[in-house]
Amino acid sequence: MEDAQTPQPAEEAPKKKRKPRNTFNAYEITEQVDFAAVMIAHGKAPWQIRLEMTEKWGLDRRTCDRRLEHARVQIAREYCGYERQEKVAELIAAMQTTLDMSVKNGRGSDAIGAVRLISELLSLSPKH
Repeated sequence: MEDAQTPQPAEEAPKKKRKPRNTFNAYEITEQVDFAAVMIAHGKAPWQIRLEMTEKWGLDRRTCDRRLEHARVQIAREYCGYERQEKVAELIAAMQTTLDMSVKNGRGSDAIGAVRLISELLSLSPKH
C-alpha cells in the first residue's frame, strides 16, 4: 500500500531564455549610424529615431542610444570641416524650411522659434 502523503519532487522553475542577440557587421552598423544622422538632421526626436530603428533592425534601446551618440559625433565631425559662413548658411536654410512648414501647419510657436534662430544666426537680434 502506497503512502498517500509521499512528498512529490518540487518542479524546477523554467529557466528564462535569453533573447537572441542581434549581431551586425560593420556595414550594417554604419548604415544604422547614417540613418540616425539623417533622422537627426531632419529634426526627429530621439524617441522617434529609436522607434524607427527598433522597427527596422530590431535594436534595443541601449543599442539605439549608442547609434544616436555615434551619429551625433559623426555630424559634429562633418561640421568641423566647414567654414563658419557655410555652417550659418546651412542652418539658415534648415530654419527656413522649418519656418515654412510651421506656417503651413499652423504651428505658430515653431515659426516664432525658427524666426528667432534665423535672426540670431544673422546677428540681427539685440544682445542681452
